[in-house]
Amino acid sequence: MDWRQQKIPLIELYGMWEWLPATSAVKTRLAGIVDDRRWGDAEWMQAAQTTYLQTLLQIAWIGFRLEGDVPQYSPVRTPRTREDIAAERLEAAAAAEAERVQAARMDYLRTLRPPPGTHNLRPTFGR
Repeated sequence: MDWRQQKIPLIELYGMWEWLPATSAVKTRLAGIVDDRRWGDAEWMQAAQTTYLQTLLQIAWIGFRLEGDVPQYSPVRTPRTREDIAAERLEAAAAAEAERVQAARMDYLRTLRPPPGTHNLRPTFGR
């Protein structure tokens, strides 16, 4: 590229971009993957198939009433994106807010309790 003085036509740049594999550092960064685990279509399909086969094995184990405990598998861990991290933060914030509201409700309900030692008193209507 020195002979072009570091200039390249857009059509050639687009061609180079299209030839980049989906697992390249540039395309995974633009896709939002932050775990530095670059997956292509084949890896996604293999992860889905592995999780599916593990589930089928557990169902077959129960269905055929095989001896022993049912094997416990965890799904294949997929790369996390920026959107996944943002969603986790929102869920954590919502859970913290729900706990705060529940604590405030319980504090309010404690103020409505009768004083100790007065729970056996019966109301005397008209006496």
